[in-house]
Amino acid sequence: MDETSPLGVYLVKSGSKGDRLLFRYPYAVDTEKDPHSSKKRSNPYALIVNEDTLNTTRISDKALSNLFATKSDLCNRKFELKVNDVRFVGHPVQLCSKRETSTFLMFNVVFALKVITAAEH
Repeated sequence: MDETSPLGVYLVKSGSKGDRLLFRYPYAVDTEKDPHSSKKRSNPYALIVNEDTLNTTRISDKALSNLFATKSDLCNRKFELKVNDVRFVGHPVQLCSKRETSTFLMFNVVFALKVITAAEH
């Protein structure tokens, strides 16, 4: 995977009926076995270290909606949250509605990006 490719994309809305995750990509972890895992290893105690780029798929929809549904004070400006080696970047937007009965108050499109350290360059 290219180091500049997003690990995930999320769309969260907030309204009078609460917060909700409307879209997430990738949706689920690919459960197929790695073709290299069936090969016999020369050292049975050797660890295989795979880069955990799909760790964002293990976060529940409710947890994501709680993280990304911001209050109105944080709307219309950059949103950034770093969790371990993943940086979530978004720009929450508050919707202005002339109708007070609108149940849709805010949305946030968030990109999950891999944190790149100076040692990795």
